[in-house]
Amino acid sequence: MNFYVGNSIEKLNILDYNVEIDDDLLDYIYKYRNHFDSKMKILIDLDQFSDVILSLTEVKKLEIACQRLLDSRILNDYEYPDEAITTISNLITLCNKAHQREKGLISMGD
Repeated sequence: MNFYVGNSIEKLNILDYNVEIDDDLLDYIYKYRNHFDSKMKILIDLDQFSDVILSLTEVKKLEIACQRLLDSRILNDYEYPDEAITTISNLITLCNKAHQREKGLISMGD
């Protein structure tokens, strides 16, 4: 799954900067879904196989969920913890860029 700043799938340029979260990491996060509160729902419920446009409100929720994930330190037990932490940190940065541009995020499924 790749995340891009934007509001329209039709106007998306796949060469633009994006953050990729691989299926293994998403599966790992999902496996530990019961360890998190409802603020993680937006991250846990993302369909990794569909294309989704997230509004600015949803982007803020995603940013909070990603920060909670990092704070939980659960990624330290992932097979590649440094890669996972970097990926989630990059997604937080992308959320910030979306807010600065007053745009949503586009999640492109596999």
